Amino acid sequence: MRQGEAELRVLNLRGKGGGQHTELERYDLPAPAQQNSLLRPAVGFVAELGPAALVNDHLYFWNERGERHECEIAPALPPSIRSAPWIRTEFIAGRLQLSVTERQMPLTERQGPTSSLRVLRLDAGDIRDCRSIASKEPLRVPGRTGVQPIPAFSDAEDLPQRYDYLEETSTPAPNELAANLPSDPSRLATGKLVELDAVIGSADQQDPPMRIAVGQVAPERGIPERTHYSLAFAANAEATVFKFDGPDFYVYDMANHRGSNRLGYVEIPPQHIVLASNLPKEDWRLQPARIPWVYPPLAAAKVSQHWRAAWLAPDGIWAVESSDRDPGTAEPIFGIKAPLISEPDGAKLQFTRDGEFLILQRVQFPLQIFVRIWDPRTSRRTWIEDPGTTEQQLRAAACRVVCMEEGNGALDEMASKLFQIDAARREPCPEAKGAAP
Repeated sequence: MRQGEAELRVLNLRGKGGGQHTELERYDLPAPAQQNSLLRPAVGFVAELGPAALVNDHLYFWNERGERHECEIAPALPPSIRSAPWIRTEFIAGRLQLSVTERQMPLTERQGPTSSLRVLRLDAGDIRDCRSIASKEPLRVPGRTGVQPIPAFSDAEDLPQRYDYLEETSTPAPNELAANLPSDPSRLATGKLVELDAVIGSADQQDPPMRIAVGQVAPERGIPERTHYSLAFAANAEATVFKFDGPDFYVYDMANHRGSNRLGYVEIPPQHIVLASNLPKEDWRLQPARIPWVYPPLAAAKVSQHWRAAWLAPDGIWAVESSDRDPGTAEPIFGIKAPLISEPDGAKLQFTRDGEFLILQRVQFPLQIFVRIWDPRTSRRTWIEDPGTTEQQLRAAACRVVCMEEGNGALDEMASKLFQIDAARREPCPEAKGAAP
């Protein structure tokens, strides 16, 4: 959905052939309103409804005949959501999710400020019966001290719906546990270490959360320059993934947890996945998201019996994968010892349910969202490398991407002189001129 346009466009990634995609599906929308809206625009999919767009404080969806329906969301919201100064809107696990942060002032100076999160999740039934939304009770995520990133939420529709976040405790991990916990490699020489816990709770009901000890960190005074760790739920498995700066990451199988002798904790032996590298440590540093209140973008998916993971780095996106033969060792997905080319200001990174496509969302305030998609499928790479794939087919696939970027791939005069490109080849996608994807 482009800013200022009255149309939602949906690209089907399951096209025929490794290099081609199906045509865009188009859905009409009302003209964008000029006045300020309570809710920021968002697009996504709702289970049983299909594509949906939140625009002008209305949620629009379409039936099988392409007829548009709508739910005026803003007036129907519960007061605890509607009265918030800022409402985060996103589509998660086939539902529209709205969340607000509530900040509480401390009773004493030593306690420090705390914040909690209220979350409202709307499914197809809520959206069809729009008036019933007002009676829904938002979920409350327990309060946390200081300024912390908001929790991550699981996105798989057919798996338990959970949230998780990381919390630095004020005490060191027990000796027998500390020996097996990884430490923050960016702050090893800065003082005593305290335990870092993953706090995981239900996103559907108000149950007490459980804790998993995942690492050790050196506490920073005040507001840290950046977050040195991140976590995310797997796209297609009941698992959460955690990592520090560096190439390694850890997978916690939520279906394999057992009790602990520590109150409120569970024990899950992590699967430690190593990526052998002699690159400088700075190359593996987690890059903060463009939005300051979320964790550094991280994504993971299970492929057969091994894992594929990706995270935002200073020079692009690292995308790595282990194998069924050696599930504990990962390599860069394309066999290139360098990150994927990307902008350094992503907001959200995720794999599709089968792990075959990697998607990065970038936010450009106030209203625009850009999406970049990588196709790491073996079939795609085979198609590109196949001697039978013609230059014309490769050029057509590349120019389609150029067209979607709203350009024509033309090189300006300065670039042409620098790379010594003759005039006849400065415009590789002339058919994209003036074309709209």
